[in-house]
Amino acid sequence: MKLYVKWANGKEDSSDEIVTDTKPPHVDSAGYKRAHWSYRFDGYLHYFGLVRATRYQWLEQQSDGTTNYHTREEFSGTLRNFVPLADVQNGFERQTKALKACAERK
Repeated sequence: MKLYVKWANGKEDSSDEIVTDTKPPHVDSAGYKRAHWSYRFDGYLHYFGLVRATRYQWLEQQSDGTTNYHTREEFSGTLRNFVPLADVQNGFERQTKALKACAERK
């Protein structure tokens, strides 16, 4: 898939990603309804082992009917220490706010 990113400074980027796992909504052993998916960064940085990144996203429906959204990204590779983590975190936070606003409009 193609992931489009708009950074906080207004710069736009895109990257190729490969979906690595999906699980549709299901009730787990604790009785919570959950769903998740993950995908990884693709491209020359990944293939040469310079930066590898996998993003996990999941939803959990609580007993009161509210739904919690979670996301986590794991980085590895020779150049992982050069990933701008503050910018990535900022993007996560902006995406979460936009997702919440969209869900609440429905």
